[in-house]
Amino acid sequence: MYRLLLLIPALFTSVSSGAGETVRVDARPLAEVRTFEHGEAPATVASLNLVTPSTEINARIVEIPVLPGDQVASGDPLVRMDCDRHELNAARIEHSIEALVAQRVLAQAQLKRAEKLIKQKNASEELVDQRRADVRRLDAEISAQRTELSLRNRDVTDCTVRAPFDGIVIERLRNVGDYATVGTPLLRLLDNRNIEVSAPILPQQIALLTSANALSFVQDGLSIPVQLRVLIAAQDPLTRTREARLTFIDQRALPGSAGRLHWQTARASVPANLLVRRGDAIGVFVADANKAQFIALDGAIEGRSATVPIDMNPDALIITNGRHALAHGDTIEIGHH
Repeated sequence: MYRLLLLIPALFTSVSSGAGETVRVDARPLAEVRTFEHGEAPATVASLNLVTPSTEINARIVEIPVLPGDQVASGDPLVRMDCDRHELNAARIEHSIEALVAQRVLAQAQLKRAEKLIKQKNASEELVDQRRADVRRLDAEISAQRTELSLRNRDVTDCTVRAPFDGIVIERLRNVGDYATVGTPLLRLLDNRNIEVSAPILPQQIALLTSANALSFVQDGLSIPVQLRVLIAAQDPLTRTREARLTFIDQRALPGSAGRLHWQTARASVPANLLVRRGDAIGVFVADANKAQFIALDGAIEGRSATVPIDMNPDALIITNGRHALAHGDTIEIGHH
């Protein structure tokens, strides 16, 4: 809350207009004379995801169903590879598993017969142990082949390279007919939904930025509201700046856009030329009906703009002319001075 400085008339006879005398002054609403601290910095729009999908198998490219500029959804096919060999490998292992399962059925039956014979004392313990070992071996081989089948089925799945997220195809790096080995980059995909504004902030701008209540990304005259997500707790060793990351509130700019980050604080200031000193206090005169009220501004310094209380009414009439001759409580008449 701002405070009215109650002045003792005897201390200010040099500036008082005299008892009962009306002083003519000019006044303007605070909303017209106030200014807000603001700042700006260069900024770019960066995507959180820019990837280069690559192959996970060795195969020839048979189809690339997307073109640069195409919008794709997560899971959409980007590249199809020749899958015949991988499908044949998977089928071969499936047949191998079927054969091993058949062998296990036989081995299990042989084990049961051996266990029956040993009860009749017509077989040795060694024979039973052998039959049990055969079953365990086949179980292990079946398990290993099923694991191998899972890998071969994964290869079949990898024959189609799919989009990991919604985005835009920026560039195709391979052509239909190219033979691609594991790790070969195929295209560039940009996430155009998860984007942020990146801006380098100077040390002297940090306090103003973090206290700002209005931030925007400005490009070609278009101002887009943003909000501060984080001020990275690391300083660039060359520029001594810290990177600010900001998110769009509603409207968005295009990824890769360059512009300026603008911000403005919520605290208003009045120009230095409207300040007056009364005793040990520095402040402004406000017209309250037909009376002049002196409002001291905390922290005000002569020659510099001063911050006004955040709860000060924007419609408060700041006396602009005639203020130097005023004392607190003087009768005034607003008009041309």
